[in-house]
Amino acid sequence: MVSEIDVYRTARIVIKNAQIHPKEITINNMCKLYEKGDTEGAIVWARVMNAIEVLLKDNPDGVFH
Repeated sequence: MVSEIDVYRTARIVIKNAQIHPKEITINNMCKLYEKGDTEGAIVWARVMNAIEVLLKDNPDGVFH
């Protein structure tokens, strides 16, 4: 099981490094894992996507301190 802190750390990294919208990255990763039968991995990326939404709601410019 991936911890909540790791999910948010991953979300922050995706936001920081995203050249396209960070949600698209998470959706792509989620779909790839699901297609390969890795539903647990897909669920983790769904959690990352939710964390990205929360972080961007609180910081719309994507800048964190």
